[in-house]
Amino acid sequence: MVAYVDKLVGRVVDTLQEAGLQEQTLVIFIGDNGTNRAITSMLGDVPIKGGKGKTTDNGTHVPCILNWPGQIKPGVHEGLVDLTDFLPTFADLVGQPLPDHIPFDGTSLLPVLKGTPGPRREWIYCWYERDGKRKQASRHARTVQHKLYSTGDLYDVLTDPQEQSPLPADDPQLLPVRSKLQGVLDEMRQSEWQKTIAQ
Repeated sequence: MVAYVDKLVGRVVDTLQEAGLQEQTLVIFIGDNGTNRAITSMLGDVPIKGGKGKTTDNGTHVPCILNWPGQIKPGVHEGLVDLTDFLPTFADLVGQPLPDHIPFDGTSLLPVLKGTPGPRREWIYCWYERDGKRKQASRHARTVQHKLYSTGDLYDVLTDPQEQSPLPADDPQLLPVRSKLQGVLDEMRQSEWQKTIAQ
């Protein structure tokens, strides 16, 4: 499957090169969820079980590759990226402001892509309802290092990516991150989008 996808992406890139359009074209390759749970892949010497349909990193941390020769410097971004970031990024690329009267959750990736100063995404909010089971919906907010679920469970996803050991609820050193992420959960819970979904 990976070899076939690589071949197809290669065809797109080859076509752009042949047409002389590669330096005028931003190519984006991105996944929408983790690998099927029945598949186990290897990351170096470490087996990684598929996590499609789960809210752990193996279900939500997906490839995101952007290529634009002459415009984007090659490199790796270790920060957060959310699909909502693409609309403001596209608007920035064409120099078009987004409407003021519509709320947008995304943060433009242009400063990251250009390696220039600018706002960076501090958190991601995720709401996941599996198989239409609204009462079993999962909500969490995360930073690069921490993830807080609406249940109150907080994880250090850098040291515990499979979320096996919730961090102590009474740890005073974790109070600032817990408070910040709870604020995100509360804010998103009150949003018009959530009110609409709840109806």
